[in-house]
Amino acid sequence: MLNGIKKVRTLVNKVLSRLYFFSLHDNLVLLISRVLNRSFYDYYSNENEVLRSKHSKPTLLIDRILRYLKIINNHYDLKINCKDKVFLEIGAGPLLGWGPTSIALDSEEYHIIEPNHKKDIFKSKKIKEKYFLNHYNHLKNVFNITVSFDNFYKNILKRIKIYSDINDLRKINEKKFDYIVSNSVIEHISDVKGFLTGLSQYDSMHTKHIHSIDFSNHSSGIYDYSKSRFDLKRSHKDLNLLRPSEVLDYFENIFKREFIFLKYLSDNKNLSLTIHEDWEKYNHDDLITLTGFIISKNYND
Repeated sequence: MLNGIKKVRTLVNKVLSRLYFFSLHDNLVLLISRVLNRSFYDYYSNENEVLRSKHSKPTLLIDRILRYLKIINNHYDLKINCKDKVFLEIGAGPLLGWGPTSIALDSEEYHIIEPNHKKDIFKSKKIKEKYFLNHYNHLKNVFNITVSFDNFYKNILKRIKIYSDINDLRKINEKKFDYIVSNSVIEHISDVKGFLTGLSQYDSMHTKHIHSIDFSNHSSGIYDYSKSRFDLKRSHKDLNLLRPSEVLDYFENIFKREFIFLKYLSDNKNLSLTIHEDWEKYNHDDLITLTGFIISKNYND
């Protein structure tokens, strides 16, 4: 009975949060998608959808960067110097993720692997005026940059390189990266081992990794571990269900060096009293972690 009340309360909180933080258009599209069991919201389909999407708010993006660095630096002395460095971001979204910030801070190049990228939208006049100018104005004040907007935008077009997948990157680029970063992407990769193995050829002992990973079910919080892995996978097709210890093992075994896992958020109030045998091998922290960071041990080089 109490478990049922908690689930209803969680659902109500989720609905109220979505109504408050998302637009009417976003909520209507989500409702139609759920009713018809198909996705109608393509953030990459056209300029209007891109500008209406969650990716179009530079303040959220900048605040997220500063928040992540603050959280990590509460525990580790994470030093990031963009000047003359070469970055790789995995899954940056339609508006180049952290690329514009890195370019504003004078990185040499910013490479992106983004399967859904459409360059005609990214380079359009409308996106330039409605998004990149707004982004520039915030970056100018937050980071005290002095470069003009015209030069900022030219540098974005010149220094940011985009690839559909890691195979395209392999054909074009042979350099090692100074930084490899991602934000809420690793949990969506079905073959994490294969992907990281391909990525490892661009990694050196000096490459710094910073990966924010969402280990929740992307809706109500932690998974219902009373269900088998197979049953949960049917309900969360786009998530790999890996737990923090598994992802950490992948990074350390594939890149052949030490990584750190830093837990950010966790929640045990909805943890099922009955745990299916598929999940019994995991410790308590593995099961209740919602978000965290994978960081290479060379963070303070």
